[in-house]
Amino acid sequence: MATIIVPFGDSRLGFKDQTLWCVGIAVAHWEGKFYWTQEGWCKGSKRSIFWASFDMPPDGAATARDDIECLYQDCLNRVTFEIHEDPGGGGGGLYWTDRGELPDGNILNEDSLE
Repeated sequence: MATIIVPFGDSRLGFKDQTLWCVGIAVAHWEGKFYWTQEGWCKGSKRSIFWASFDMPPDGAATARDDIECLYQDCLNRVTFEIHEDPGGGGGGLYWTDRGELPDGNILNEDSLE
């Protein structure tokens, strides 16, 4: 059985709030963190990128997490992302596409993970 590490949404209430849908993940093992994207409405500019630590709360309950942080919000459309470690030990980089409508969409973004 899988362990829930980040709870968003409640399947008992249905799936109407698409901003709670976790849709992608990338792992930065050297940081002890994982990053994920959450959906939004098509062309709704509501997609987000979050991170949290590998370490679970002491009681082991995903609902007790206090380390979840939103890095980017209001991304335009279908965010795809990847993480690369800096072999020199300088952290690494987070790279993502934002495939929204022009003029603001269809872009490649980069941010440092230091």
